Amino acid sequence: MKKLLAVTAIAMSFSSQAALIDINAGLPRAAFVQTDMFSTNITSLGFNITNATSVYYQSAANALLNKTNVDVGDIFSDVGVTAINLVDGQSNFCERVGDPDEGVFCSNEFKLQASYNFFGLVQPLGGDLVGAILGGFIDIQVSKNITARTATPFETVASLAVTGSQSSGVGTTSAGISIFGVVDYSGLDVTDPLIKNFFSFSSPVTVNGVNSTNWVDLWTAGVAATPVQSLNSVLISTLSGPSNSVLPSISSLQYGQSTGDFSFTGSPLQNSIFANLAGFGVTPLNDVKVTARTGESLSGSVVVSAVPEPVSIALFGAGLLGMGLVSRRRREKSVN
Repeated sequence: MKKLLAVTAIAMSFSSQAALIDINAGLPRAAFVQTDMFSTNITSLGFNITNATSVYYQSAANALLNKTNVDVGDIFSDVGVTAINLVDGQSNFCERVGDPDEGVFCSNEFKLQASYNFFGLVQPLGGDLVGAILGGFIDIQVSKNITARTATPFETVASLAVTGSQSSGVGTTSAGISIFGVVDYSGLDVTDPLIKNFFSFSSPVTVNGVNSTNWVDLWTAGVAATPVQSLNSVLISTLSGPSNSVLPSISSLQYGQSTGDFSFTGSPLQNSIFANLAGFGVTPLNDVKVTARTGESLSGSVVVSAVPEPVSIALFGAGLLGMGLVSRRRREKSVN
């Protein structure tokens, strides 16, 4: 996922206020179940994506120009799943089942994964082309791996709405990349006890007059604020190729005869971000030329800020200001 965008001071202002996280994955089913599936004082959610695939869709403008390679203004998407590990903190992933007076045994443990869907536009940077992530999501999902039984299906317990990205450079061998977002429960049933209780901060946070550790409580308070307030998140990672080998440049990718469709569906908030990007050329595409690149690796962690910010700044500061700069440069080139 070489999705590299250098843009705004607003994006850079994410925080030094990254907060410690607690997890409660207990699912008590009866009075005799003692729920001890928890983790406290987590610094971040770690991940390691390997052999990621970026799909590129040719824009109508570049098709009219008979472009044969990926070029500025084409759309890309990255979709995949990666395991999550908890960084630091103290954990007990065992659910003890039985009568406390007669002894108990470990029955369950939980596993986490992230299902992600990123999209954006190809842009020029440093004499090459890069993919600027402008939207999408990271769904954090949990499964209970029941001893001697089939693991339960993964269920989304929180979502991060992606709002933009920033990178240290093009880096065909290695580069630092940050993907910005906000905590988003707009597409989830927050009355579900698993979702409601799963994530919290280790220390209380105040949003719109509500002081709480619970993410759902804080998100609910933020949605009721005017303007809406959000808890910011950032995915901090290092991008590299297979075994740190050189990746082919985006500009070298050629379109063949293959065609495909591009669309995006997420939560109500994520869909609104997608809709607001239509004026910048990010729209559904049907039966357009496609190409892909596989082999990128991305490893790092996700942290969440304890300082709420107005959602209008958080959502569109990183992505749209960057697109505005690129659009202006393209207009200046056409004038000259």
